[in-house]
Amino acid sequence: MKKLPAIYIFYKRPDLVKETFPAIVKYRPEVLYLCQDGPKNKSEIPLIEKARYMVLNMITWDCKVVKIFREKNLGLMGHIPDSLNRFFKKYDFGIYIEEDIMVSDEFFKFQEEMYKKFKDDKKIAGITGFNPFGDKMNNLEHSYYLSQIGSVWGSGLFRRLWENYLLKPQNFREVIFNLNKEKYFFSPKYSFYLEMYIDAIVSAKLKTWDTQINLSMIKNNLYFIYPKANLVNNLGYYKDSTSAFISSYYKEFGKIFPLRHPKKLEYNPEYDRIYFDNLLKGGWVRLWLIKIYLNLSDKIKNIIKSFIVFIKNLEMK
Repeated sequence: MKKLPAIYIFYKRPDLVKETFPAIVKYRPEVLYLCQDGPKNKSEIPLIEKARYMVLNMITWDCKVVKIFREKNLGLMGHIPDSLNRFFKKYDFGIYIEEDIMVSDEFFKFQEEMYKKFKDDKKIAGITGFNPFGDKMNNLEHSYYLSQIGSVWGSGLFRRLWENYLLKPQNFREVIFNLNKEKYFFSPKYSFYLEMYIDAIVSAKLKTWDTQINLSMIKNNLYFIYPKANLVNNLGYYKDSTSAFISSYYKEFGKIFPLRHPKKLEYNPEYDRIYFDNLLKGGWVRLWLIKIYLNLSDKIKNIIKSFIVFIKNLEMK
């Protein structure tokens, strides 16, 4: 089978590019989209140029390279959706990796096998490699399962996900408040979590693009495939993390092959509850702390974020 197209999102962290891009080099995709946002200020230009130089000089195999390099900073809500729009005009599936995402040797093989199996299954929106909590799913006998949660921390994304993607903030509240929560949400905490983030996006207190994926999936009855073994780690937790409330979910990579396929793949909300409760340790207390944080001024948020990054870096030493 041909190598799957890949999308690499990077910005101004050449130290992370040095760690994560070699996995793509090893895979050698035949089509590679390189997407880099523009500088917010002049001081970012040297780092942006260094990261770009590093990536381009690691491409030593024959492939089609599409460069989406911005002159001005568009931010997450502008840069990434526009890049994915361009990609999905040409391709039905792509492996999406950001500069702080490290993937295992089995990650790409898992993507290929799952793409082959589910490329015509209209309910499958994506295939993630991130799951550090699979060992807590004691009754999960097979290698993968369906999830209502869309994780882009190292994932394969189908065009059908993007065709149903909701970006315009004015649509969010209308969709989420008209849903039957008992029917569509596996947990009241997840419903609260999603509403909280959507509300922050609508009120322009948060600028992100991936929370909308979860809303689009719920509205259109779409699912992600999750592996039982962890195939992805987020290195950005320690290095200039952009989210003050990201916890460390680092776990050694697991082995997923040979795959054990279920006879019939059906959604089981128990797996999502286990995943989400471990992802959001602290439960309702942490949810309310995040809600308070999201409503703070940008100045206070930046102070808190700087302090948390400082503490994280101390933990690393």
